[in-house]
Amino acid sequence: MRSYTLELVNDAYRLVVGQLPEDLGPRISKERRRILDALSQAMGWTDWLASYGGNKDTFSSGVRWLRDHEYVRQDDERGTWSPNQFTVEQARAA
Repeated sequence: MRSYTLELVNDAYRLVVGQLPEDLGPRISKERRRILDALSQAMGWTDWLASYGGNKDTFSSGVRWLRDHEYVRQDDERGTWSPNQFTVEQARAA
């Protein structure tokens, strides 16, 4: 999510320009974006990997990163993965 910084100068607030906020977190890489884009709905691991069509090791580490940064979530009961729409939309807006 984007944020901004204001500073108080002579009883007036002004926007601080030229600095990126530190809370943006790490940017999603091109390959992780490709992995995420392959997950269009709730899917099992195998179906998602097939939809991605890339290297299995790259996929595994990408999914781990996406899960750790809350881009995807796993439903343990159903054994499916689905995108976290809020986080995904925030990343697309960035």
